[in-house]
Amino acid sequence: MELLQTAAMTTAAERLKQDADDASPTHVEALFEVTPPRAPSSRVVTFTTATTYVFNVAYGGSALPKKSGPPIGMADIHIDEFHEDLRDELYQLQTSDVEHKRRRRVRKFDHLERIDMLKRAKYHVQDIATFCMDAIDIRKSRQESLHQFRREVYQADVADDEDTPRDDEGHKADDTEDTMMNAMHELKRLRPPMFEPPCHSLQP
Repeated sequence: MELLQTAAMTTAAERLKQDADDASPTHVEALFEVTPPRAPSSRVVTFTTATTYVFNVAYGGSALPKKSGPPIGMADIHIDEFHEDLRDELYQLQTSDVEHKRRRRVRKFDHLERIDMLKRAKYHVQDIATFCMDAIDIRKSRQESLHQFRREVYQADVADDEDTPRDDEGHKADDTEDTMMNAMHELKRLRPPMFEPPCHSLQP
């Protein structure tokens, strides 16, 4: 009986010592504060000033038109800049009116408009003609790459069709559409690139 009381007292003393160690500021777990996770808060960014940079028109090799004409872009250095205070109530009212009236479409220029813009940008007519010829070569190269891709797709479809199991009458075992019909439709789409009109109206 005395042994059981002594063991119980020893166990209680060890628990008190362990609790004291855990509460000590030098305990490892006491160095970390456990905080509940915070709910995500919405953030609002407000701008006070808007700066508009104005560039001259220049030859832009990366802005290649889809159909015809030389590519145009922006000059390397801006020629003017404007600063607007967004905190001005009058400016905010004006911009809000403009937003409702503004058309959400990109302005596209045709062949002659692009040539005229390069002329007004002081480009020589021979340089403009070179730009046009380079654009034609790039468009042809892209068209050839597209045709090559379609040919590879067609060849892959034919190879898959040959590996498809067939029944005794020579029909496909599955109910998929005939690959040759798809190939016929694909060949109709493989048309040569359309002839692009030369860069006329290049007289200085």
